[in-house]
Amino acid sequence: MKHRFYQLACLSMCLIFICQQLNACTALTSDPPPARKTPSMTEVLQRGGAFLAITSANEEAWNVKDLDAIEDILTEDIHFVDVTFGDDLVGKKQVLKMARSFCDIYPDLQRKTTSLYIGTEEGIVFYDYWGWKFGSIEYTLQDPWDFIFHFRTHADLISYWRLFEGIDILESHFISETESKEIRTALSSYGSAWSSGDSKIVAGMYAKDAVRQDSLFNESQQGRRAIKTFAESFFTWYPNTQWTPLEMFGERPFNEKPHTIGSSFAIQTSYAKYETCTIKAVVLLQVLEGEIVQEDLYYDVKSLIGCGWTSLGDTNQW
Repeated sequence: MKHRFYQLACLSMCLIFICQQLNACTALTSDPPPARKTPSMTEVLQRGGAFLAITSANEEAWNVKDLDAIEDILTEDIHFVDVTFGDDLVGKKQVLKMARSFCDIYPDLQRKTTSLYIGTEEGIVFYDYWGWKFGSIEYTLQDPWDFIFHFRTHADLISYWRLFEGIDILESHFISETESKEIRTALSSYGSAWSSGDSKIVAGMYAKDAVRQDSLFNESQQGRRAIKTFAESFFTWYPNTQWTPLEMFGERPFNEKPHTIGSSFAIQTSYAKYETCTIKAVVLLQVLEGEIVQEDLYYDVKSLIGCGWTSLGDTNQW
């Protein structure tokens, strides 16, 4: 009997050792990830307010065609990029020349912000444009042109400005049906992967040396393995989260160059213990040969705070 007891004891110890070595027994070897470090509510409100002030001033200046006001909100080394139309302008002088020409050609054009998403000293703004005609199509307040701007800021001025078109505008004027399908598929697949709860599926979307950045949360991952590890933590923090693409956008693709595309997403997640809550965010992707090589995220301030993805601590604590 004693011999049998020792046999069982030794067998149990061997099984425990094997489980530890193979990391197969989660209860014995795996600890939950530390709580996510979230930005403070004060920080988010301050950044959101500052970004809104800059973009509102920019919108007003362009609507009234005030070139002096446009100049006042640009840095000296402002960089303007519009891949679809082939513009790559550096410096205030070049950008103002473009602005003067644009205002002269489209004197009745107006714009209105429809949504805004922030990062750290940068953000994404969705606009409706109307009062102009492109090709054979006239764009009106009821049927506007969709522009999406990526702004970076410095000292409360715009230092970088990249322009994208909504997916419907791209399809109407700039890209083929095949190219449109590739954009829609890539963004839908992104949402499905981050809704799957499976870190392997998530990692499979990214290039080996991909970079994923979420500046508002002070998070950055370099490489597919690091992204997979982050996804494992994310699914622990926010189980059963669902990502639904809303407004897709992008630019004209060119061979052998990363193609920048994006979408706003509704991120449905649990809030408190029983409720669900929806956060609105924008994902900006650079895709090359079917793999994500760069990702950046931006957030709607109201939903981020409303769903509890901010802390109440001092802004210097994160």
